[in-house]
Amino acid sequence: TNTTTHAGSITAANDLLISGDLEIDGSTAFDGFVRLTNASVSGNFEVGGVIKASDGSAALPSYTFENDTDTGLYRVGANVLGITSNGVHAASISGTTIEAAILKAALFTGDGTVDVLSGGANTLRLDAGGTAAVNIGDQNASVINISHSGVLTDVKDNLRVSGNNIQDSG
Repeated sequence: TNTTTHAGSITAANDLLISGDLEIDGSTAFDGFVRLTNASVSGNFEVGGVIKASDGSAALPSYTFENDTDTGLYRVGANVLGITSNGVHAASISGTTIEAAILKAALFTGDGTVDVLSGGANTLRLDAGGTAAVNIGDQNASVINISHSGVLTDVKDNLRVSGNNIQDSG
């Protein structure tokens, strides 16, 4: 008989306390609650149910990495998953929304026919129907269509605005 540091968890005469190492070669089944402290698994870790983790925080995420413990996933609040990097909240995912202070991506697709993407060095490109409709920061836009209150303006050439004067410079 020995004493345990888990006060209250070993109380019955038929409870078992093992002080030292235990190795099991084969399968093990547990029908009740299992508490592991500082446990590690080498090989596959398979779970046939739900894994429940603590909520965590940006500084101490619930799901993290051995060599980077302040980067990972945590629960921000009800139905909100947080992503943290270097202990700082980087992004949130809730429902169908991803929120971040800065979103860096090579491509954003709206409805499948409208895209916002990089058009190259220092260029923002808006594509509509698979064509470069607007390029901001370079000279390659072939068509700019602006629709407002039923008025459609179609510019297919070079356009120059100087003060209040609009000139076709082509």
